[in-house]
This record gives sequence, C-alpha cells and structure tokens, in this order.
Amino acid sequence: MNISALIIVNAKAKGDNDLSRSFLKAGGITLLERQLRQIKQLGIETVRLVTRSHADLLEKTRFKNAPKTVEVISPKDIAASPWIADEKVLVLEEGVLIDQRIMKAVLGSSTKSKRCVAVFPANTVIYGKGLGLKLKGGGQEVLFASAAAVLGTDVLAAANYIDFGREPLKAILKEAIGKGKAVLKDISKMPTYLPDRRREVKVMWRPVAEKSETDKATRALISTAQKGVLDWPARWVHPPFENFLVEQLCPTPVSPNFITLVTFVLGMWITYLFATGDMLLGVAGALVIGVLDGVDGKLARTKMMQTRIGEFEHILDKIVEYSWYFGIAWYLSGVEGNALPWALSIIIVAFAWAEVAQGEFFRRLTGKQLDDAGDFERKFRIIGARRNTQIWMFIPFALMDAWLWGFGFVAFYAAVTFFVAQVRFFIRVRDYGSEKSLEIKKNFEDTAYF
Repeated sequence: MNISALIIVNAKAKGDNDLSRSFLKAGGITLLERQLRQIKQLGIETVRLVTRSHADLLEKTRFKNAPKTVEVISPKDIAASPWIADEKVLVLEEGVLIDQRIMKAVLGSSTKSKRCVAVFPANTVIYGKGLGLKLKGGGQEVLFASAAAVLGTDVLAAANYIDFGREPLKAILKEAIGKGKAVLKDISKMPTYLPDRRREVKVMWRPVAEKSETDKATRALISTAQKGVLDWPARWVHPPFENFLVEQLCPTPVSPNFITLVTFVLGMWITYLFATGDMLLGVAGALVIGVLDGVDGKLARTKMMQTRIGEFEHILDKIVEYSWYFGIAWYLSGVEGNALPWALSIIIVAFAWAEVAQGEFFRRLTGKQLDDAGDFERKFRIIGARRNTQIWMFIPFALMDAWLWGFGFVAFYAAVTFFVAQVRFFIRVRDYGSEKSLEIKKNFEDTAYF
C-alpha cells in the first residue's frame, strides 16, 4: 500500500503572531524539521504541508534529511492533490514533539479499516494537558496524541466539510473516526522499553506552544537520548557533563561526526602522553574522553543526525582504547626493563576483544545485547571492566606511583570480567535455545550434570 504523510502548518506561536509553532526549535532543529526526519526514517517519501498563511516561508525553507517530495499546498487545493483512494496517510499535528513509536503504532495497525488514531485517555496526567486536541470516539472523550493513520478517501471527504478551511485537522479526524471506522490506540499503554537505549523510556508527547518552552523541550529530548546499562562512570558521573555539552552544541552547526573525529584525535594524543611517560596528564585526558565519548551519540539522537559513518564510532573507540594500553606498555617496559608490561597489555586487549566478539555473536543470535540479557548482566555491567572503569582503577595506584601494579590489576580484572561474561553467555544461550526449540531444551535436560 502506498503511504504518504500530511502536516497542517497553521498554528501561531503564543506571544508571537509572526512565528509558526512548527518553526519553534527543540534540540537544535525546528519541530517541523524533526517530524520530517521522523517521516523519512519511516520510509515515507511524500509529505504534503497544508497551510493557509505560511506558504511563502515553507517554499523558501530547505529542509535537511527530509523525504524525497515535500509539497506545500493550501486547504482549498487539497482536493486537487493526487490522492489515491486507498492510500494510507500519516497525519501529524504540528508544534508537538511526537515519539516515533506513536507513528509506528498507528501505521502498524492491522484493523480492517486501516485507520488508527493515537489518543490518551482524557483523565491521563501528561505534559501539556489542556493543550491537546480533544476528540470523541467510542462514546468517550479522549485527547489526540498528535498522530493518526487515515485513508486518502478520508482526506478528500473532509475537504468538503464547511469548516475544513478553518480547522482541517479536526475535519480529517472527524471523518476518520466517524461511525467507528478508526481504532483508537491508547498510547499510555504502549511498551516503554527501547532496545537501542537498553532501558525504559517514557513515550514522548510534548506540545511546544511558545519560545519559552523550547529550552525545557530540548532538555527533555536530551534526557530521552541517554542510554541505560552502562558502567558506573558513564551512568552516574558523565551524564551531567554530557547533557550540558549537548545542550550547548544543539544550536550550533557542529555535527556528531565532528565530535567523533575530535575525540579520536584527542584519544591518540593521550596515547602519545602515555607512551612518553606523562601518565598523570594521560589519565586526566582519558577521563575527559570518557565524557566526550557519550556526547556524539547523544547529540546525534537529540538532533536526529544518525549516519552510517557514525556507526563506525565504536571501531574508533576500540582503536583509541587499545592504543592506550600499548602506549602504557611502551613506557612501563622501558622503566621496568622487561616485557611484563607488554604481556599485561596483550592480556587486557585479548580479553576485551574476546568479550566484544562474544557479545556480538549473542546479539546477532538473539537480537539482544548480552549486557542487557537479564538483571544480573545489567548489574554486573556497572562494575565490569570497561575503558571507563579501568581508567578510574588507575587513580589510586597513580597516587601511590605504582603504575605497574595498577596495570596488573587492570589486566586481572579484564580477565575476571571476561570469564563472568563467558558463564553468563552460556547460560543465556541455553535459555534462548531452550525457549525457541523443544529439541534443544530436551538435549540440555538429558545432559544436565546435576
């Protein structure tokens, strides 16, 4: 089925009659541009922007990362647009931060009518209560959650309503909901777990009516960009610094890929510091890198600027991390006059790489991260050997000027972390295989040791 999108751009920002709500910014981009990027990510290639008073502005605006076709039309010309009768149309309310999960939910509706309207119960306490559009469906009053999937025939029929020119969104929803044709999707009951965040993330629905609300909206977006299941520095120490930097960078043209490149260059400079014996400055720089390492991804998710190049950021992280251990080994081997530091660096890198390979196999097999496979794994990730935790481990040894002992402890803990992960890997693979196959379950039962 052909799918297009429709956004009605009419509402004025409160306190500013010259500014459309769609052009208020949150997270460094306008609300309209964010919705267009979301639509593109859903694979929709055609968007119609319906407006009475902002046609000139919309025509002049160059939207980045938008769908292939963005057409600006007036309400009176909507019936003349090339609608397909059974075409599914994603209708979005302007001036609202809408979670992409809401859009997917209405588009994924399998009802016979293929119409679905996202709503909240009228008594639900949510941000912006009183700002949303109230609807009646199934004999009850509900609050429109800013996204609906209707048919092209609904849009054409609504265009004939007397009040369509004044309130086109209401007319389209009235036509779609009338006579029980559309299913009402209560998004307050939607699952909140996001696999890519590895945590529960409340469904975003936030009207932005005036400029004074944009800073709070930006901070809300940054908050949802935070990942879960992290080591303790990334979970409790880094976020305040990351969030501050992301908030400052959002209005600028600085891209996440640029932050990745800067972090990589600084990381290699720290390798040089370690290799030349400037250990304390190297550790201090590594702590800073720990913060910067979270900024690029969080900035990309906040501004919706994820790219395929950004996916290679993890590879650069590993290059930097492993080069640090070899840089430390280079310096300490000269100080100690033996190859023990080199052996320790190889142990650290070998176990780290083995754990990465093991985790990647588990992800491809099950579709889940091993670190996020269960409660034990999530808790162990907090204290397990990772770049952040290993650098912090050096600090007490640095204070005692016992660098080799610190390097040895890091190697020991890297080995412990791998073997714990190895045991959990076998347990989780067994559980997954037993869940998917009765034969595998029986084999494990028949060969149990006790």
